Formats: sequence, C-alpha cells, structure tokens
Amino acid sequence: MNLAARLGLTPANLRLVIGAIVSLIWLGFLFWYVTSQVGFGNLVQFQPNEIGAFLGGAFAPPAAMWFAIGFFHQWGRIADAAKMMDAQAQAIARMSADLAKQGAAIANHDVQVNRDTFMRLAEVYLGELNALAAEMIARFDPTMGEAAWNRYSMGDRQAMFRDAIERIREYKDAFVGAEDGGARRIDVVNRYLWIAEQLIHGAYRCDEDTGRYFEFSPIGTLYAALCHLMRREGRFRHRAAITNLDDLSW
Repeated sequence: MNLAARLGLTPANLRLVIGAIVSLIWLGFLFWYVTSQVGFGNLVQFQPNEIGAFLGGAFAPPAAMWFAIGFFHQWGRIADAAKMMDAQAQAIARMSADLAKQGAAIANHDVQVNRDTFMRLAEVYLGELNALAAEMIARFDPTMGEAAWNRYSMGDRQAMFRDAIERIREYKDAFVGAEDGGARRIDVVNRYLWIAEQLIHGAYRCDEDTGRYFEFSPIGTLYAALCHLMRREGRFRHRAAITNLDDLSW
C-alpha cells in the first residue's frame, strides 16, 4: 500500500495492475507448459473439441480473476458515484439553507423598511389626528382643548384623544350634530375617520401587535365612538363595534 501510494495508484488502478501482472505470469506459465509438457507439434494435432477444452481450462483462472476484478472495480465506481451524489446532495442542502437565510434576511429587511416607512408616515398621521381631536374639543370647551395641548406638549401623546372621548360621553350626538357650523363638524369627523383608518390598517400591514396597539388605543377608541355617532360601520379587525358611548374604555 505504501508503494502504491508513492506511485500514485488508487485502489482500483492497483487491482488492474495486479491483474495485469498475474495475467502475464499466467501466460508465461502456459507458454512454458505448452513448450515443455505438451509441445506445439502435439498441440496442433488435437481435435477441435480437445483444443477448446484445453483453451477453456487454460484461460478459466485468469477469466475468473478478471471477473472478480471487474466486479470490485465496478463496485468501487458505484461507491464513488454514491459519494459524489451524497456530496452534491449536501451541497444542494447547504445552498438551500443559504438561500433560505438570504430570503429570511431580505424579508426581515423588507419588514424593517416597511416599518420605518410606516412610522415616519404615522408621525404625520398622528399630528393631524391630534389637531382634529383638538378642534373637536375646542368646539365645546376651548379651555379643555388648551389644557390637552399642554399635556400633549409635556409628552402625553394620548391626552388629546382621551379628552375628546370624555367630551363625546358628555355631548354625545351633539358632538357631530348639524347645529351652527355642523357641516364643518362633519368634515372634521370624516377627516379623522379616514386618517385613523389609514393609520390603523397601515399598522396592521407592519405586524399584528402594532395594529392591535393602535386599534385599541385612545386613537382607535375615538375612531370607534365617531363611527357609532355617524352611524357608520367601522373597519375593525379585532375590536367589536361600540353600541353605547357610556361603555367606552381603552
């Protein structure tokens, strides 16, 4: 084996070399046997069936040897092919895993990009919703509206919506009524409803938790209360429609 390794012979090639050497030795033995024991003159006098029997007996051992060598040689090639197929399968599995990781990374990147885009847009929506809620409050109590703006400025981002909900409980249908300036009131309410829907459903496109947060927040509660007052079907995903303004909660 060390000699074979030094000569660079693989096991399959080594079997072929050994088979060739043994075959040459056997042919040499046959030549010696014919010349010394049978004689070429006697050999040509054999009957055809006798020559066939002689040749069959003479070449049966190397034929059996080459059959065995061919079997092991073919078996080795099958084993090598199986190893190559296993290696290819492992390479394909690694490639599939890499593609899955790349797909997950791209998906996560897209989710993050969508979230960042939504959050920037949500700031615009929230600013306008606060202004609309403040206008609703100031319509009935300017002092309360100013106080809500002050709390908002101090960091309470839900103050405006909570105060608007309290005014809805107090004034109910008059909050969107058609008294003096009623058309303007309805325009403000419709504007709030449209923007709130964009905000809530945009949040759901980011992920379920963000959507739930806005839907059940004071923003979503005010949206639900206004839908109730306007006799409009709210576009809720998980929240039940409001049937009584006295039962408002957030």
